[in-house]
Amino acid sequence: MLTLLIQAEWDQDTPPYMAQTLFPLLKNAPDKRYVLLAEGTHTIIMEKNRLKLFEAVQAFLDEQGRSLMSASAGCGHPCHIGLGS
Repeated sequence: MLTLLIQAEWDQDTPPYMAQTLFPLLKNAPDKRYVLLAEGTHTIIMEKNRLKLFEAVQAFLDEQGRSLMSASAGCGHPCHIGLGS
């Protein structure tokens, strides 16, 4: 299961220690990543560093997309036709 935990440094609603406690407990998520974004709060999506949030999500998706495409290439399943090419 793909899992991405993103936390902002100044988040008081869900402080970083909460995600840092949860992250190692995700034993059934081999494809997991924890990202701590600097200078942001729980509403980082509306703050000056929101682009760092978008970049972190995109980087994770791009990395996982490459992994998924190479894993499904050539399997012949209709859902995967065209992936990996």
